[in-house]
Amino acid sequence: MDSPRSWAVAVACCWINVFTFAMVRSAAVVYTSVLRTFHTSREEASWPVNLSAVCYFLTGPVAGLLATYVAIWKLTLTGCIVGSLAVCACYFAVDVTYLNVFLGVIHGTSIGLLALCSVVINQHFLKFRAMASGISNAGFTIGGLIFPPLVQELFDRFGVRGMFLLCGALMLNSTAGAFLQRSPPLPILQTGNDKSETLHNHQETEKMLQPCPPEVKLNSSDVLEQSQNGESGVKEEAIIAQKVSRNISRTNDLECKLVPADEDDEDMSCRVLVQSELVSSKKELKIKAVDIRNPQSLSLKPKRKHLVSFLLLPRFYFIAFSLSQILNNMTTFMTVIVDFALDRDVSKWHAVLLVSYYTIMDLVARLGSGWITDKGYLKRSTMMATHLTMWGVSLYLMPVCRPYYCQALLSMVCGWCNGSTLILIAVFFVELVGIEKLGVCFGIATFLAGLLGLLRPTLIGYYRDSHGDYEGLFTLLGGLTLAMAILWYWVLARERCEVQKKAKRSKTEPLPQADITASDDKGQRL
Repeated sequence: MDSPRSWAVAVACCWINVFTFAMVRSAAVVYTSVLRTFHTSREEASWPVNLSAVCYFLTGPVAGLLATYVAIWKLTLTGCIVGSLAVCACYFAVDVTYLNVFLGVIHGTSIGLLALCSVVINQHFLKFRAMASGISNAGFTIGGLIFPPLVQELFDRFGVRGMFLLCGALMLNSTAGAFLQRSPPLPILQTGNDKSETLHNHQETEKMLQPCPPEVKLNSSDVLEQSQNGESGVKEEAIIAQKVSRNISRTNDLECKLVPADEDDEDMSCRVLVQSELVSSKKELKIKAVDIRNPQSLSLKPKRKHLVSFLLLPRFYFIAFSLSQILNNMTTFMTVIVDFALDRDVSKWHAVLLVSYYTIMDLVARLGSGWITDKGYLKRSTMMATHLTMWGVSLYLMPVCRPYYCQALLSMVCGWCNGSTLILIAVFFVELVGIEKLGVCFGIATFLAGLLGLLRPTLIGYYRDSHGDYEGLFTLLGGLTLAMAILWYWVLARERCEVQKKAKRSKTEPLPQADITASDDKGQRL
């Protein structure tokens, strides 16, 4: 992991995202091209590009399931080839229904298989995972900068059919990156001896792990006292542990590393591979912590929870609908912004540039806005509430501000708000369900967003075809976004009240005591 080959994989994921999402990032240009070529209503013209986005969201959970049976690089290769050929097949389109099938369903389902790029990044990186994810996601923005003007130029020169044929051919370049997504080699575990020895297989590691019986007891008050005094090591007759941390510090006598526990373990013990600096023997430690004031806590059998138990949590639906609103704002804006600008007498090429402004700020926010919450300048709930407010106001102002520079500025604000809020959704889900269920949780949330996206063409047709302007559509989006922002302000107020209650409770209640046990394979106290 984190090897030179891993960086090649990150670049390959970026390469794939540049080409395969060309039609999605150029949705506004494709929408106007279909509208002019087939002389249809705006509702019908918006169906192909919207179906593509909807099928992409709906395929995400299915792709995650397929990845358990089929190698990811094979799924990616299939998605790249089928998606590109589906766009090429649009050369033979005679009506919008044909485009709905090939550009909407087949192409959208194919690129849904490419959602596994994030899984590939996690397989190849550990230390530089965030940086690698940034490189991979940069492909969306690079494609968003290159393809909208290119698609417009191809449409002007060759018409809509020639444009689809050439774009599909360009998208086939993505297949080269799929071959680099092969699974990484199995990691080699090395010891910390001066003469480092390599463990070549799992059986040798298991031989080093021995069961162990007796105990050393320590109160959590001692742990807290020593941790406050800055002592991070372990004394001779005790192992200091606070809340059974997932890492054990290196001491003068022992170097400990957490290893996965067996699923058959009936307690909540942590299995620790221990290496002595003086002796080359390896031992296993089991550390258990219980509240000795509560007899029921002596039974530490893990409670089995269903994989989708989070569906019973109201907060899941609140975050999921926030994600739906974010994706709906993004997809609707990227679909109608060019036609909207043309209605306001903006030149064709300046209208296309609005997509680029939005895309650039979206990437900047995804890569750079996280430090605002990570550094503690704003709470995540505050960040979400304030940016949804900014986004809603910007959408309200889009139909009102007719000068081009105002539309360009508002497009950049919308792009920034899109990236800043979207990256927080995964964090909220992790806080809610944990990292183990994040994939399933996020997949179901995007599935719900995809279902709600089926209403988008009807709304576009209602406001533009029936009322003759997109003003009502932007007003609706702004109102829904502001309503969601108000709900986040309510969540923020509740969080502050809970913090105050916990602060008062901590002043009145004593700290619980913990019984921490540790032993070696000879039954001797450590």
